[in-house]
Amino acid sequence: GGGVGGANTFQTPDGNDSVFGPITALKGGGGGSRTGGSTPVNAGRAGGSGGGGCGGESGATVTGGSSTAVSTPSPWPGPATQGKAGGAGSNDPQPAAGGGGGGAGGTGTAGARGGTYGGNGGNGLPNTITGTDTTYAAGGGGGVHPPAPGSAGGTGGTGGGGAGADSSENGGHATYSTGSGGGGGSNSRGGGNGASGIVVVRYKIGQVTVAKASGGLVSNYNGKTIHTFLNSGSFVAPGTFNETVEYLVIGGGGGGGADKNTTGSGGGGAGAFRTGTTPINNTGPGNPTTTSIQVGAGGAGGQAVGSSTPNPGLDGITGTPS
Repeated sequence: GGGVGGANTFQTPDGNDSVFGPITALKGGGGGSRTGGSTPVNAGRAGGSGGGGCGGESGATVTGGSSTAVSTPSPWPGPATQGKAGGAGSNDPQPAAGGGGGGAGGTGTAGARGGTYGGNGGNGLPNTITGTDTTYAAGGGGGVHPPAPGSAGGTGGTGGGGAGADSSENGGHATYSTGSGGGGGSNSRGGGNGASGIVVVRYKIGQVTVAKASGGLVSNYNGKTIHTFLNSGSFVAPGTFNETVEYLVIGGGGGGGADKNTTGSGGGGAGAFRTGTTPINNTGPGNPTTTSIQVGAGGAGGQAVGSSTPNPGLDGITGTPS
């Protein structure tokens, strides 16, 4: 599940990785944020897709986080780079604007110079593995501060990214189980929570009413059995299981950055989007296989509510998978 933000922190919270055996969809990078002055506390962080940079002061432009390159595990393929970069935050004059978080299908855009508009989150990617055409892993929009006539927070990317704030409000939360990033906050308000990821495994149907394997929410579509994991668990294939399975693995989205009464904050980056096929060929009735499933929780939105005691913002379930 999505994380719950702590009080009075500008910590930039990432999401959490999602895992199907050796396939890992990296967590989304948290959005950048700032306490004031000319020094950023956190620029946009790197991740499956990078978080957006916060708005700058004194001529500073705060860059967005990059997507993270990973090795390709054998024998299950995956992309060398898992997503797109976040957009940069704008520099002065105020209002200042955060950049949008990167998505699986597009980079986050930069905040407009002079801060009129927060950067838009990068779009996600569509997939039909569940039988429904669904778009996953979008970036969150950047926030704007201070609010001004005609100013607007960035839009969340297509696929569930949270909207950036523009009027003394929290950034929008990302859509549940899409791996999308939360929106950046405005005027001392917190960022939106990143969404938890998802893992889906699909293979050729055995019988209409009986699945060949167990684990997750089991459904049938177009002659195939589908296992959907909204929480961590196990995919258990009996010894008689000999199939080439399809998979979709989405990492948890990064939380949006908080705003400290001086700048707009960056939108969270989307978790990584990984899909492909792999054989699971067991050798007999006494040799089942169990594949560990981890569904990465979304990163908590950074919170900027005044408090004498800074309590760190949390990733989902205190930084652990859902």
